[in-house]
Amino acid sequence: MIKNLIKDNKEIILLGTAHVSKASASEVVEIIKELEPDVVAIELCQGRFDNLGNDNKYGNLDISDVLKKGQALFIMANLLLSAYQKRIGDKLGIKPGAEMIAAIEASENIGARLILVDRPIDVTLKRVTRQLGFIDKMSAVSNVITYLFSKEEIEEINEETIESLKDSSMILDTINELGLNFPNIKKYLLDERDSYMAYKVGRLSGKKILVVLGAAHLEGVYAHLEANDVTREKMTEITTIPKKKKYGHIIALILLIIVLVILVITINKSPVEGTTNIIRWLILTSGLGGFAALIAGAHPLSILATMIGSPIGAASPVLSSGLIGAIVEAKLRKPQVKDFSSLGEDIFLWKKWRTNNLLRIFLIFFLASFGSAIGNIIGLKSIFSSFFKLF
Repeated sequence: MIKNLIKDNKEIILLGTAHVSKASASEVVEIIKELEPDVVAIELCQGRFDNLGNDNKYGNLDISDVLKKGQALFIMANLLLSAYQKRIGDKLGIKPGAEMIAAIEASENIGARLILVDRPIDVTLKRVTRQLGFIDKMSAVSNVITYLFSKEEIEEINEETIESLKDSSMILDTINELGLNFPNIKKYLLDERDSYMAYKVGRLSGKKILVVLGAAHLEGVYAHLEANDVTREKMTEITTIPKKKKYGHIIALILLIIVLVILVITINKSPVEGTTNIIRWLILTSGLGGFAALIAGAHPLSILATMIGSPIGAASPVLSSGLIGAIVEAKLRKPQVKDFSSLGEDIFLWKKWRTNNLLRIFLIFFLASFGSAIGNIIGLKSIFSSFFKLF
């Protein structure tokens, strides 16, 4: 898919590609040779450029740091999507991002300037994670997991299927569906990046500029370039990392205070009832958190840490219940080279999540958090029931 426009006496050619496609990679090379542009701009930022073609890009991942920063959910989603692309690439005999690699090599061959025009990936991820609510995050990740683990989808994919994704009507339908189901995700992952790339491309110098970008961005970038409607103020807005939202922690703190007040009143009126409720709550949160860690294949010391950490996490406004056990697991059984090298295959096999050191850490984090949350809800229900019976 190609779109052309003249802007400020510059010819700008937008080439929409499929990211895992031999045909797209070949098309990029042919068009660069044919047009001989002064500038080749590509849909990459410096971080993605540095990792392009690097199969071990997660090799230096500090998993403990990821967990502490609360990035587990989206790192996991990123791992799933990367593995999915690799799986398709293996099936089709091509690496993900091959069209970008082709653009880089072809631009070097003709002496064209190579420019990276996408927004930095860390800015994009932080805008997503800090702007989306918990329900939006969980809904998006659950949909990703459901889609990625569909064997039928993988079996039906071929080169023709990949190339059909460049069809404008199909892209429009997909974007509209994304916008209806996940309007905030579409805004940060697609719309804002369209604006960013259009602004960067529009200010490039050169008589003939070729822009290589994913087909999903083609219409949006073209529309912004044609309208020249992305201002500096807009760029400042979409490149600013929002401050972390505090209201979730404030609500959790208020609930904790309410529960503590209820417990004090209950113990004052009925010491046995109040003490029993506390013990029941501790057993439920610790027991279900530890049981979930056991199911995840955690080390015995990690299970113990999870049981100790579950009540702390359940009562804390800032800590996740599965965090302590997952961090201990990361220290006891650090991910090895083999865990990263087999990630693309292991991530699609549930049983491998318990044996791959990296995946097991994530599994412990999510399952233990879920298990202790269930125990916390049941325990709190008992605490509130006892309180209201006293009045």
